[in-house]
This record gives sequence, structure tokens and C-alpha cells, in this order.
Amino acid sequence: MEKNNNDSQSRKAPKFDDFINKENFWCNLESHINWDLLIKEFGETYSDKGQPDIPTKVMIGLYFIKCCEDFTDEEVLDAFEENIYYQYLCGYKSIVFDAPCEEKNMRRWRKKVGEERLMDFLGPMIDSALESAGIEPRDYSIPENDINIQ
Repeated sequence: MEKNNNDSQSRKAPKFDDFINKENFWCNLESHINWDLLIKEFGETYSDKGQPDIPTKVMIGLYFIKCCEDFTDEEVLDAFEENIYYQYLCGYKSIVFDAPCEEKNMRRWRKKVGEERLMDFLGPMIDSALESAGIEPRDYSIPENDINIQ
């Protein structure tokens, strides 16, 4: 069962819905993605035992941002801390000041879900979401810096 790790931080900052530009690329994209389907498909990597995992929506959002922007894991996490639209795409309701995980968590998650499987499933869904939002498609191939996942 997934845990919502962003509830405690959400109470301290204004809600995104009060000030965010809903016409932004990332907001448009977020509203056109079938998150329930993605969470169902990739949420099986979670368990009720041990330390709570990062929510599936956060991990998928980070991965998509990483692919779109051709970021390394470190770069996507740094950018996440500075960009409210990235936070919004990942399911946060208000500003957070820390990355939701570390680079090693991203690598482990990709290994668990299978990066090829992730791209096979995510690519067509993203294309469909972009088309629905009237946004020009982009190249969502696996970033070159991810070919050798440790």
C-alpha cells in the first residue's frame, strides 16, 4: 500500500491551485495523464513492510521529467526542488523544499519496474496525453545516461 509522504509538508505552504498557471506545459500534461492506470501498472513494487516507498506518481513524474529534459538523476532531483510545476506534475499539492528521494532510490525503482517496460507503457500514454492537451509531442526515449543502470 502506498503512503502519501507529502501530507505533512502540504499543510505549511499555500496550495498550488491558488496560484499556479494551469496553462503551463506540466500542468496540462498532469491533467491529461491517466494516473490511476499508471499507479495500478507500476504500484506493485510497493509493500506494507519496511520503510515506506516513494509514491508511484512521484517516481513516474520524476522519470518523465528526466526523459523530457534529458536530466541525470541528480539533475532531476535538484530541478524538482526549484520548480513548482515539476512538483505539481508529481502529485504535490503545495510547495516542498526537499527532493522526495535520493538518486539511489530512482535507480532502484527503475530496476524494480523495469525501465524498458516503463518506457513501453509510459511512451504511448504520454503521447496520448500530449495530443489531448494539444501539446506538440517530444522524444521520450531512455536518456543515454541511463543505459547502464547500476
